[in-house]
Amino acid sequence: MDNRLVEMYVCKLPEKRSTRDVEELLPYLSKERMERIRKFKFLDDQFRSVIGDLVIHYMFAVHHGEKLNDDRVKHNHYGKPFLPDIPTFHFNISHSGEWVACAVHQSPVGIDLEQLKPIDVDFAKSVFTKNEFRNIAQHADQTYAFYQTWTAKESVVKAIGEGLSYPLSSFEVIVQQSGKVKLIDVNGGHLLERLSCRTYRVDNDYVLSVCAANGEHFSMEVKEIPYQTLVGKLELL
Repeated sequence: MDNRLVEMYVCKLPEKRSTRDVEELLPYLSKERMERIRKFKFLDDQFRSVIGDLVIHYMFAVHHGEKLNDDRVKHNHYGKPFLPDIPTFHFNISHSGEWVACAVHQSPVGIDLEQLKPIDVDFAKSVFTKNEFRNIAQHADQTYAFYQTWTAKESVVKAIGEGLSYPLSSFEVIVQQSGKVKLIDVNGGHLLERLSCRTYRVDNDYVLSVCAANGEHFSMEVKEIPYQTLVGKLELL
């Protein structure tokens, strides 16, 4: 397996969902995670969270051939999880609607997934640079262009791992037709060469963007891990 590759995986929530199903999955997580997930009010939120955790466990098992003990997962000052004893395994999770997405890389990585929904023009003006807003306005599919730009910016912030302290207005993204994204420092006008970013379309109604440090190589496609496959591997997780 090429560790230089930025990998993206998605898992779709099962069509039939019940509290009992969630409870059967929770024992594979730490007590802390179990308690936190049980506090979610809505069943779908519980499913998204538990599936996200299990996908991380699955990818860790694929890469390292062993189970991931949640006690090894720590969080930086801004809350981003990482594995201090394995500095070459970085991951990030995002979820929206029916899908959960995960990115894995040897360097810090961020991923954002969003379901396509009608956009608010005033909101777009408030969060994007003038160049970004103009590019969206000129796009044949403005909704798609909006979410490409939004997820790209979110993935950058998540890759950097500094939360809201790294403002979206400090950089702008230029989404190319190929899906590659140029990242430009607003103040200096130079490219953010330490980061690489790319966008993808998922299941027609979703947009996914991934950003990684030293991520020159991206998977050409987002791979799906079927829910039943994930459940079938629980003993390995």
